[in-house]
Amino acid sequence: MSKEEALQDSMTNSRKNDPRIERTQEALRGALMALIEEKGFDAISVRDITERARLNRATFYLHYLDKQDLLIRTSEAVFDRLVAEAGPIDRGNLAFQKPSQQLVILFQHLAKHRDFYRVVLGRSGVAAFIARVREYLVTFMQQRIPSLHTLYPAAVPILDDMFISEYVAGALLSIIIWWLDNDLPHSPEYMADRFGWLSVAGTYRMMGIEPPSLDTELDFAHGELKGSAE
Repeated sequence: MSKEEALQDSMTNSRKNDPRIERTQEALRGALMALIEEKGFDAISVRDITERARLNRATFYLHYLDKQDLLIRTSEAVFDRLVAEAGPIDRGNLAFQKPSQQLVILFQHLAKHRDFYRVVLGRSGVAAFIARVREYLVTFMQQRIPSLHTLYPAAVPILDDMFISEYVAGALLSIIIWWLDNDLPHSPEYMADRFGWLSVAGTYRMMGIEPPSLDTELDFAHGELKGSAE
């Protein structure tokens, strides 16, 4: 970490509980997301962001190094909020007879901000943002796997946790990008349910756990749960 980045982290941490600072940062994050949807990240300047947020450039540089720093920190704030909203992992949300609540919340958030994520994760997306999203997805998996170890203490893993986390995170990121590129052909609940079932069998077996059986009747002709609507 450079001295400038260390200073920025120190300043951010010292003021993170100040509601005025949070309002300012929220305004800058909102301006950035709106502008990315309108014209793409590369075409945006710091001036554009501050004018949209109705703040001056000096205020911007009190909080962020540049527009890429704002983008990365925006992703951190958004995903930290999602993790907090999803709540702790327990036996109930590790059950695969229903969609994972964590995944439902993730896909609902992506749907709500589809235009933003379609730009930053698409073919001409922002590489640093995509890398940070992948890191968060890996972290998401790393948080779930220890819970499985606790629930199945006798299991003997075939692969290490990081290998599994990286694999599932990469698959999840790919399916998210496909979903966004194709204008959300399925509901967030459907995506969470199907991705959970698609990824669970291999994940469980690599952890030395017998996967649960699919006891939910599916209508494969339509790709939906019988009796449920999109």
